[in-house]
Amino acid sequence: MKKILATVMATALLATMVPVGMSVSAAEVPVKHASAVQAAALSTAILEYTLELADEDIATGELDGVHHIVVAEFWRRYNYGKEVLANAKSANPTVMQDNIDQAWKDIIEIMQYFSFNEDDPDLQIDF
Repeated sequence: MKKILATVMATALLATMVPVGMSVSAAEVPVKHASAVQAAALSTAILEYTLELADEDIATGELDGVHHIVVAEFWRRYNYGKEVLANAKSANPTVMQDNIDQAWKDIIEIMQYFSFNEDDPDLQIDF
C-alpha cells in the first residue's frame, strides 16, 4: 500500500506542473467555450488511477472480511469519485479541481482501512 501511495503522491505532484506557455486563461477564450477550457484545465489522471486501483481491489476480493463500516464508507467514497470523474469529463461547470483532488484523496484514505476486519471486537473507526 505504501508503494501505491507514493506513486499516487508523485503523480499528483507532476500533475500540478504546467509547462511555460501551455496554460490558457478563461479570459482569452470566448464565453461560449469557457466550459471547454475548464474541462481541459482539470486534471483527472490521479482520480482515474485511484479508481483503477479500487477496481482492482474490488475484483480481487480485497473487501472480503473488511469491517462493514469501512466497506460502506469505501463504497460511498468510490461512487462519489466515479460521479466527480464523470462530471469532469462531461465538462460540468460545477466541478472544480479541488473536488477531483479531494475525491482521490478520500478513496486512498479509506483504502488504508482495508486491514480492519469484521472480527475485531475492539475496533475504533473514526473517519
